[in-house]
Amino acid sequence: MLLCLFLCQCSDLSEKGPEPSYEGCATDENWMTLDAALRDASTEVHVAEAPIFLAPASAASLDADVAPVFRFAPSRSSAGQSGGNVSCPQYQPQHVAGTGPLHLPVVTGTIFDLHVAIAEADVYRVLTTRQFAGIPLGTWRTWSGKTLTVTVYRSSLDKNEIVSGPFRSESLTVSVK
Repeated sequence: MLLCLFLCQCSDLSEKGPEPSYEGCATDENWMTLDAALRDASTEVHVAEAPIFLAPASAASLDADVAPVFRFAPSRSSAGQSGGNVSCPQYQPQHVAGTGPLHLPVVTGTIFDLHVAIAEADVYRVLTTRQFAGIPLGTWRTWSGKTLTVTVYRSSLDKNEIVSGPFRSESLTVSVK
């Protein structure tokens, strides 16, 4: 009975697609926060605030044997920082050998949520605090011969709570050859 209740409660987790890969300082708590915002249809489409893709170019035909890196900026008016504006202990030197964070800390700063879709269904997702995201080559190769729609959302977080956004980019369409 408890297992059934648990599974029923977790079914909401995948409404916006598969569990993401995490890059930079992004965590599963950020995933839950962003999914709740997307589920509540609170996505903001403000051209001035929307993230923009820097690479690859829209309508590009990309080689299935070369793992892509998607690069983006926070908005047309902000270049941001390639490595992001979030600092987290998993990337900081430890003062005592063998110790590290027991639980990932809350995130304050900008987070990006990259969605890759085929035929309007999300097939891959990356949450990152950096301004770039990769897709593993093994996954990328499975999309050979397909056209992908890639969208990135940007939100500003204060202790894992959204204080602005999410803002949605214009979608990028690429084909995998």
